[in-house]
Amino acid sequence: MLSLHRRAPAARLCGSRFGGIAFETCARASYIHLYFGTEAKMDVKALETASGSVDERAVERASSWLARGGLRPTRQRLALATLLVGDGEDRHVTAESLYAASVSGDEKVSLATVYNTLRAFCDAGLMQEVVVDGSKGYFDTRMDDHPHFFWEDTAMLTDAPADQLTIAHLPDAPEGTEISRVDVVIRLRRTPPQA
Repeated sequence: MLSLHRRAPAARLCGSRFGGIAFETCARASYIHLYFGTEAKMDVKALETASGSVDERAVERASSWLARGGLRPTRQRLALATLLVGDGEDRHVTAESLYAASVSGDEKVSLATVYNTLRAFCDAGLMQEVVVDGSKGYFDTRMDDHPHFFWEDTAMLTDAPADQLTIAHLPDAPEGTEISRVDVVIRLRRTPPQA
């Protein structure tokens, strides 16, 4: 059985320059917020019931998600998949943010395992990687074609409204190739408040 530790409400952990974790509790679930600076970098629902046990529906969703990709539900895959898709919400995560979220659970995984598991999820067609600045990889559980906003001040990736984007024409692919995917990442910088 998958289990996640329950922490005290609003307890702050890991307050380093690389981010921190804060926990909030409501009647039905505990929420883990990963922070980078002062803004939320990733919002992962730990999916615990009020009694502290993991919501079985979350584990079922994660198990079904792994089965869709033809992946065997190992303990570590199931723990990471539950964090990613257990509540049915789409996620944009980095390997580091998913690793930080997984540290709070009983199923310990190394950062290397998180990287390898995210790669396996991508290879199975369950996630897609969106690369920003040529080196920083964000992993997206939403698989349809859609653009993204990249928030420069928080290094956060969010979905942008696809219905507001029009690409009139793509260049022809070189001979012997085909376009496999087009990534649209719109970089955002917050404007100073106007007086």
